[in-house]
Amino acid sequence: MIKRIVATSFKRACRIVSAVIKLCSHLLTPPMVKRLGLRPASRIATVVILACFDSSAFNSSAVATETGQTDSSHQEAAKLQEFMKNRPDQSTAPVDFSVGGVRYRVPRNYLLRMDNWSGGPQDGVTLRVATPSFKPFSKENEACFAKAYATKPAGCSIVDFDIELPTMKADADLFENAIRVSPYKSDKLNPKPGPFGYELYEHNTSPNGVKIYRKFLPDGRALIFNCYQSSLPGSQAAHGVCATLERLPSSAILHFYFPLSQFGDAQLMDGRLRPLVNSFTLRKGEK
Repeated sequence: MIKRIVATSFKRACRIVSAVIKLCSHLLTPPMVKRLGLRPASRIATVVILACFDSSAFNSSAVATETGQTDSSHQEAAKLQEFMKNRPDQSTAPVDFSVGGVRYRVPRNYLLRMDNWSGGPQDGVTLRVATPSFKPFSKENEACFAKAYATKPAGCSIVDFDIELPTMKADADLFENAIRVSPYKSDKLNPKPGPFGYELYEHNTSPNGVKIYRKFLPDGRALIFNCYQSSLPGSQAAHGVCATLERLPSSAILHFYFPLSQFGDAQLMDGRLRPLVNSFTLRKGEK
């Protein structure tokens, strides 16, 4: 059980790292790693990061040799490598699966990553849609799903989102605890005014610190985003990523992330992704 929780947490961490790297590819590239002359321990960590965003460059047997992994852990690394491969497809055939006991039926062209493509129980599943249409991969919008941002049509982007285990904590569950243990406790009652009607809570005052944005919606639900900015010299303020973990009516966790430069559309994404995942959710007893 503990091993499964650790593996699931690592997969989620990889998804976040993958988003950061894809959005800020200048932060860590193989040539930069070589120039930095990283020590063995750092090289191992770097290879893990590279595996998260580019599994084709990941040599799991090399990592196993350097870290002294057993055959079992080598197999786990290979399994993780396989999971992190993106597998977009334009088929609309429905795929039935479950995450933490919650069942879903999702057209194949929404799905990007999952543990077992045959369906059934999963530790987590990643989906992808185009924005602002929030439509899945198809012949009509395939240019929007191109790997290179330069080849995407103007005004078109993509957003990845995960269906996570219900046992995970949502950001709303964690918010008060995070503020309580923060060294900036005085900010608890006096958050700074943020953009687009959000309250701003800062973990530190540096330009590259983690920032928490919170807004209460008309239905009383708190919308919370954690935003991370680049800390490398020469980075621009808009280089970063925002993410949230939200509890859905089914008790499942919705995790989505996007470039910091698109923060103005965060509430719109929430308003479109929540009902989309809810529409995929099967009721108890539903065939």
